[in-house]
Amino acid sequence: MTRLIFVIPLVVTTYLWNMIPRWKFQPRGDEKNGLELRAAVGISLTATHGTLSLRNPDGSFEDIGRVEGSDEYISMMKRLSAPSAKHISPPYSTMEDLWDDIPRVFLQNVRKKLGLPASSDAGILAKLLRSLLTLHPLKSTQSVVISYPPVMALYNDDIIQTAIYLNIPLQTGILFQSRELVAAFAGHGLGLCEHPEDRDGCYDELQRLPVKQVFHVEYTAKAMLFHTAPLRGAIDLADSDIRAVALWDMGGEARGEKDYVEKLRDYVLKFVKEGRFSEEWETVVVMTGDEECVGDEEVKDVIRDGLKMAGITAVRILDARPEFVAARGAAELCFRGRVSREAGELR
Repeated sequence: MTRLIFVIPLVVTTYLWNMIPRWKFQPRGDEKNGLELRAAVGISLTATHGTLSLRNPDGSFEDIGRVEGSDEYISMMKRLSAPSAKHISPPYSTMEDLWDDIPRVFLQNVRKKLGLPASSDAGILAKLLRSLLTLHPLKSTQSVVISYPPVMALYNDDIIQTAIYLNIPLQTGILFQSRELVAAFAGHGLGLCEHPEDRDGCYDELQRLPVKQVFHVEYTAKAMLFHTAPLRGAIDLADSDIRAVALWDMGGEARGEKDYVEKLRDYVLKFVKEGRFSEEWETVVVMTGDEECVGDEEVKDVIRDGLKMAGITAVRILDARPEFVAARGAAELCFRGRVSREAGELR
């Protein structure tokens, strides 16, 4: 009991200390400029590059551009893709997690008070995000949703801390920034309600959607990443324990190797078995990455074969606009978050 008297105030104080910079420095990017509704901005970070797209008020999209990740960025992604790199990160599932994360959060806040990014990794992310935003400087009324790749030790909090450092106005009205799997799902028009301005009706509609086993494949010249999760709606819950794997020896550059096809089939089969795919749900394979890599029909056939060998026969592959579909999905979620928030303010 004596220990709790000292522990509880310390936990509460540390938590508030971590939150105060967000309130102070994270601007509200969804402010109105008269009656004008500007385009919503979506950014997609992959394991090797980043892309940026806009969602216009009329429902059309503009793909603005792509920026390649530096060697430093790719090295960071390789390091963070190892299971050994995982650590506790918000949102916390237990009070014990919050308590155990106090030393890391303390160091984050010391760095921020000194004007530094919250971590060295946030600094590396900031370089790529800053380059992307030179392609489309943000207007005062614009806000952003950022999707991030299925890398084990890259978390929602890393994205938020990087945005705070760069003063990027993240969209309010949504719970968390989105993994690439969720953003690409939304980019294909899946997991979305018809009337986002009706919060309760939208929630009810999403609950009536069938569950899909989403199998995300990010395929670029340098790597292939797998991530799976069951989804109804395109909503990310910032789960830190994701079912994902990064294959840095299976990028498109290795496509000419003699045993590439056999290795890929084995990787898919192993991932599906360990990922606990359900045969009750339709499996939707969502492919993102380099246009040339994703366009390889033999690779898609091998993915189908691996799923079939694991007993998964109801399979649909979505591969349209692989470079920008996640950025488009992030922009769509950004737009819907704004509409939902503004509708709530009018009630």
